Amino acid sequence: MPKQTFFNLFPAKKELIEKIALKEFSSKPFEEVTVGVIVKECGIPRGSFYQYFEDKVDLFEFLVQKSRKDKLVLISKTLEIENLPYLVRLKKFFIADLDEVLLTDNSGLLRNYVRYIYTQKLGQIRDSLFYPDYFYKEEKLREIYDRTVVKDFNLDLQTFIDVFEFAMQIPFQIIIQQERDDLSMKECLLLLDRKFSIFERVMNSYKGK
Repeated sequence: MPKQTFFNLFPAKKELIEKIALKEFSSKPFEEVTVGVIVKECGIPRGSFYQYFEDKVDLFEFLVQKSRKDKLVLISKTLEIENLPYLVRLKKFFIADLDEVLLTDNSGLLRNYVRYIYTQKLGQIRDSLFYPDYFYKEEKLREIYDRTVVKDFNLDLQTFIDVFEFAMQIPFQIIIQQERDDLSMKECLLLLDRKFSIFERVMNSYKGK
């Protein structure tokens, strides 16, 4: 996260830094973005950059976190309003999320972040900002389990968490494959259908046990 000195900046200056950085990280792979270009376009000394951020990773992750968190929470809360079975809502969430990553104004930033996670081998998707802590907090998963899952599926909480983590890999895998094979959105949705059907079969195996 940025240092407090960044948040203490006048709004116009803070917005300029975010705007320039967003342009850079959206249009170039992470390794091609340089602090030098960002500070030059912002008109700030290089030393000031390090008063605001630890390094360019810190700035990159701040932009991704800002872009992802509010949007994902909005999608999730919107789908919670709909009176649909859990698996139907989860698939609709994934479709909305693919649309966000592949088709919206944020797509360049988010695609580059997915590429960054993949190439840097940073570990589990849950350890990244692709899906914020909001989706992995135990109390949140317990709430989903108690409200929807336990009514339809005969599985314990830990098994649900394990299966849920498997499911949350699906959009990430599709975006990686889209980058590699230049898939269309239609092809991505067909791939989602295939991968999600595996998750559905696993979940449905716990019905009526």
